[in-house]
Amino acid sequence: MLIFFENRHVLMSHMPKNCKIAEIGVREGHNAKWLLKTNPEKLHLIDPWTHTDDEEYVSDYHANAEQAAQDKRFAGVNEYFKNEIESGQVIVHRQTSTEALQEFPDEYFDWVFLDAMHYYNAVYDDIINLLPKLKKDGVIIGHDFCEHEKAAQYNFGVIGAVNAIIKRTESQLFGINIHLPCDDSNIFPCFFLSKEKDGALSKRIIESLVTKKLDFLEIPEELAWTFSYKKLHDRWYPSFSHD
Repeated sequence: MLIFFENRHVLMSHMPKNCKIAEIGVREGHNAKWLLKTNPEKLHLIDPWTHTDDEEYVSDYHANAEQAAQDKRFAGVNEYFKNEIESGQVIVHRQTSTEALQEFPDEYFDWVFLDAMHYYNAVYDDIINLLPKLKKDGVIIGHDFCEHEKAAQYNFGVIGAVNAIIKRTESQLFGINIHLPCDDSNIFPCFFLSKEKDGALSKRIIESLVTKKLDFLEIPEELAWTFSYKKLHDRWYPSFSHD
């Protein structure tokens, strides 16, 4: 497994082009703008844009805005992507991930960016629902692969959910990113999950990132589950030990 020392937007700029992709959890569409730069054949934006009272989804987490703000976000996304929506390149789905994914045929997506609810059950269910909709060698890039003290404030369970998926399926964790230097705004890395072990698409992604001379480090996959950030003298640093 590789750790790339770059932010997610740099990594995504090297993703394959002309793919059928999706983002689950769109909010204002900031990340979707970066996804569009990969020149996808189709970009599906999936988000219910609704306030929820789900007790596991911590209510003061900034993503769970009140309904008026959610409606404003939805309108803003439609306005920004107006031309791409009219051309059919971008399709907006104001639905939950469960509802939206049911409408896609199996093995439809090349890769998907997952940034929806982050508590354990939600992440687990999203990935389980996504896997059949990915092509055989499809990839999921998921945000917020962390369970440090700041993540715990919001009930994040991403690492645990991904670990459970790995144990249950043939999926393979092949990368995470660490954005240096570590401060309060960039201690929320992404994970790269391949639907199948040594999938062709994951190999293409790794080859592209490595040949662009991005800094990386190879570690045993089992160390991924001990990954966290710890704070020392008001500075965060990545750690691979919970001791």
